[in-house]
Amino acid sequence: MTRKRPRLRGRTTGLLYHLEQAGPGGATAADLAARTGMRPRQAAARLRWLAIGRLVRYVADAERWQLTDDAMFKEPAK
Repeated sequence: MTRKRPRLRGRTTGLLYHLEQAGPGGATAADLAARTGMRPRQAAARLRWLAIGRLVRYVADAERWQLTDDAMFKEPAK
């Protein structure tokens, strides 16, 4: 069974951009919620939805969310 990629809305895309700004170490759902103006439960739900589409991953040891591929925010080399 193949999974569909999540449909990205404005606030969800904003969450990805804030996660990219957090750097390679990632950020907690509470930190991202504070940056985006969401409630922590909303941010966590969106992050779990993005994890289904394999856009983010949760690192349990550090208790942080990270982008699986930050190349989506980098301009391609010319």
